[in-house]
Amino acid sequence: MFGFGTGELLFTALITLLVVGPKDLPRVMRMMAQGWRKIRFYSLQANSFINALIAEAELEDVEKRSIANPDANNLGTRSSTMQTTREQTTREQTTREQPEDLTSVERKQP
Repeated sequence: MFGFGTGELLFTALITLLVVGPKDLPRVMRMMAQGWRKIRFYSLQANSFINALIAEAELEDVEKRSIANPDANNLGTRSSTMQTTREQTTREQTTREQPEDLTSVERKQP
């Protein structure tokens, strides 16, 4: 753990106990634990953000290669198929008819 041995940890605990005092030691330890949790949380978030950026850059690189050479590994045809599927889905969503209002249906009847 960070190159600290048992002796260093005991020495640090003794100094902390003398400086803070036994009365406030639990409160200080809780605050330190909360700070440590926040540091871990933000470091994990930063790590996942960086991994997402790397994955996105790799995806863009693959897309650029597939556009430059569409016959390589059949990536170009798969990419164009995915694009066609996206366009069809978008078209279906925009042309979907909304159900009529029941009051307007009732008014049309004699």
